[in-house]
Amino acid sequence: MKAYITVCLFFSIVLSSGKAACPETEDVVWALDIRRNYCENFRNKCYFDEAKGQGFNITTKEKCQIYCPVTCRLLLSPTNATYRGMTQEFSNDCFRRSHNCVTGATYINTKLKKI
Repeated sequence: MKAYITVCLFFSIVLSSGKAACPETEDVVWALDIRRNYCENFRNKCYFDEAKGQGFNITTKEKCQIYCPVTCRLLLSPTNATYRGMTQEFSNDCFRRSHNCVTGATYINTKLKKI
């Protein structure tokens, strides 16, 4: 009976959220927004599909990295992000995206901190 209730609870949470979470498998997708001369990498196709409305088109790592953001405003808006089970804090989301683009890591925001 407990297993049945647990399964029902799980499915009700999944169905109420509106969409399932993306898998954590790493199959990096490199995407470029030519209008903004901006590159971003996504952990996998599911994460890319979530951002597709933002004008990104899939490209190669080499073409994309030409457009990595290398300068970020020094606004302090800390964000925590995870990659391969490790959590790291970045000064703001621009620094996280820049780090991901340059290194190929795919840190994903876990929880934004408010100061």
